[in-house]
Amino acid sequence: ALAAVGATSADTTPPFFTLFGLQPFLYHMLLTVQLDEDGTVYCGALLNTGFGTHVPSVFEMTTGSNLDGHGSTTVVADEYTQLVLSGLSPGTFYDIYCYATDTHLNGINIASTKQSLQVTASGGDYTPPTLAYVAPYENIGSTAVWVYIQLSEDGEVWCVALTDDGSGTQPPTSADIINNVNVDSWARVDVVSQYAYTTDVHLLGLSEDTAYDIYCFGKDMSGNGIDRTPAFVPDTDAINATKRSVRTLLTLVPTRFEVSTSAGMTAYAAEPASWNTQLPRSLRSGCRELRNLESLNAPLQLLAGAVVDLADYDSGGNGTDFATGCSTLPVAPRGGGPFIALLRRGKCTFQAKAGKAHDAGYNGMLVIDYSLDAHGGVLPSMTAHGNDGAVEIPSWLVNHTTGQSIVSALASEGPGMVTVDAEDRFRKPMIGNR
Repeated sequence: ALAAVGATSADTTPPFFTLFGLQPFLYHMLLTVQLDEDGTVYCGALLNTGFGTHVPSVFEMTTGSNLDGHGSTTVVADEYTQLVLSGLSPGTFYDIYCYATDTHLNGINIASTKQSLQVTASGGDYTPPTLAYVAPYENIGSTAVWVYIQLSEDGEVWCVALTDDGSGTQPPTSADIINNVNVDSWARVDVVSQYAYTTDVHLLGLSEDTAYDIYCFGKDMSGNGIDRTPAFVPDTDAINATKRSVRTLLTLVPTRFEVSTSAGMTAYAAEPASWNTQLPRSLRSGCRELRNLESLNAPLQLLAGAVVDLADYDSGGNGTDFATGCSTLPVAPRGGGPFIALLRRGKCTFQAKAGKAHDAGYNGMLVIDYSLDAHGGVLPSMTAHGNDGAVEIPSWLVNHTTGQSIVSALASEGPGMVTVDAEDRFRKPMIGNR
């Protein structure tokens, strides 16, 4: 502490005043002060030209009269509080005095607070930048949000996302934003004049269909923050003013597709065939069978389906092509079931594959795509086009990597030991031709 005077007291003695720090800037000084009880602190500056200065009176300290700089602030007991002593000139020496009173107007000794020959800064940039959102303002995805920012000068910007569970969010501090503390997503970017001081900030790793509040903080190249720090008392509303509420998009995962082996269950991405929306066409319950159903009102599930790799039946050189399902297929195993035919994409249409699998007694079809990333990572839709209504069994497409994982599991586990639970959760009907 730079100075401490007075004694702790209740109602008739002055408060205990402590000056913890003094930061000089061009036209002001920033003082950090503390009292041991609620009260008010006044600080003043007198120009010191080498001949010393007089101790200001209480009237001068409280009103700023006959002082070369002045500032005041209310103080809560035992809390650090910043006071701006303004009206100064750059590169100039001052003697600094402070005066404090508690709520009963008991005052401290002014002379004891003197800080001699404090000099203001002679250069530098202490003007805070401004931050604003600019068009197109935001771009929202299912697990990411892009916000578009403009800073008034060269600098850097940090943005964070906080989950809003319905009760709102508390604005983070600048330290939390900068240091990636207690936030759900974080990003930092540089801002330069080359791009008109604009940039886009990518907040990744978010949850889909979730409400978030976005907060940002910026600094210029001199370290001045949008909240006026470090040269001024922080603007506590500056970060809250950057709040932008968004909601990530819901990505409809069309199918729950889970593969079970002796090692456990693994969920994979699978794309349902377009004809699945027209299945099932009937449901059995005991001795009753309901036919000609509106398929969208009936669940499409294929549970504990045993996967059969038809490539295991290819002996080579016999002209058959069981692996792709383009030849008449060996019949499904007797007993048990349901059974799912595992086929490879290519050589014939999806409708033809599904027809061969159905004729051989399979309850479903699983097709492995032939390329690792042929479609930018997005699985295409299997369709029979205008003949969707003629396909009898549900079918799904998986990417090459997933398919090879299933093939490997079948090779190590043996027949009947690899099963699939498939359920189409979001049904999308075909519109038709009018």
